[in-house]
Amino acid sequence: MALVNFESVSEHVAMQHNTWMVGVGMVVVFGLLNAIGVEVFGKVEVFLTFGMWTTLTIFGLCGILLSPVTHHSGWFGAPLDVSNLSGLFGYIGMAMFMFVGCELVTPMAPEIKKAHRTIPRAMALGLLAVAGCMFLYGAAINRQVNNVVVDAANHIFLLDTPMAIPAFANRVMGHVGQYWLGVGLLLAGCATINTLMAAVPRIIYGMALDGALPRFLTWLHPRFKTPVIAIAFGVAIPCLHAWYLNGDIDHIVPLILAAVCAWGVAYLLVTLSVVILRIRRPDLPRAYRAPWFPLPQIISSVGIIIAIINIAPPGMNSRDVLIPFGIMLGLTAAYALFWTLCVQRVNPFLPLPVEEVVERAMGNYEKRNNEEMTPDVLRPLV
Repeated sequence: MALVNFESVSEHVAMQHNTWMVGVGMVVVFGLLNAIGVEVFGKVEVFLTFGMWTTLTIFGLCGILLSPVTHHSGWFGAPLDVSNLSGLFGYIGMAMFMFVGCELVTPMAPEIKKAHRTIPRAMALGLLAVAGCMFLYGAAINRQVNNVVVDAANHIFLLDTPMAIPAFANRVMGHVGQYWLGVGLLLAGCATINTLMAAVPRIIYGMALDGALPRFLTWLHPRFKTPVIAIAFGVAIPCLHAWYLNGDIDHIVPLILAAVCAWGVAYLLVTLSVVILRIRRPDLPRAYRAPWFPLPQIISSVGIIIAIINIAPPGMNSRDVLIPFGIMLGLTAAYALFWTLCVQRVNPFLPLPVEEVVERAMGNYEKRNNEEMTPDVLRPLV
């Protein structure tokens, strides 16, 4: 998406059919950075996120302050047609998708001081900042870009395509704006990859510690204390997949959306587990208590389901997303059933006592960090 602002670069890379190599290179670079340690990740992430957020906010403010090209009755275009439930749910699903990712800080809780306070505050601040930025940017692009028809046969308009970005940037700041906004979007992509390269390997590492994955994934670098094997797996999976598909965007995008659906199902299962645990063990100390229980959990679960149903963008058949999504779920369920029954030899439907889970987590941590205290995130449960 960032390359659409750099016409010469985009044309050259497209002619070579190597656009996917840019993403692969970014994944490798940020994988190596995360292998060095969480401190390096944090510094890089602050720089990338601040650059991206500042760029979008400045362009949003400029687009609002400039005289508008379009003439809408409201700041965000035509009023929303609430009678069209399909379109309404599609917008809700898109809004849910825009805020997916802030929770990826949670796997790093053992490495964060006072995680039970720091993580909720950081997530709340991040969500408010992103929401404000998106409101400004959305209002600005609606004021400065005419939403002309691009593909009449498929009813696709300019704002449905990435080409609206250079049109908006050129209108606000000319050619300099195109390059600046392109860099901002590139920073956004880098921030996303950096976050995934920090969170996903630690999820793999945590699952291996719990016995849900092979034990060799728990190996830590002796100097940096990072799960380098899990990070290597996290880097290899998307890179090999991009190489296998040769960067064919028509195949990659449906698979990305299918993976988002699978990720949403994982969130549904976690939310259900938290609700059941809170009902069964109301006496259990918690690092963080969600207010107005269980209303946020119900709203978030319904929103995830709506997002999954309406995940396909304009011009894409929903079957292209839902079929790979079903295959992912089936393979994951088959692996989980095989691993728990044949390798762990436990009942997959029998819940474990919380005390046993905490004791195991503390034992694993102390075994690998002899000179360090219990992580802040576990102390309320001790």
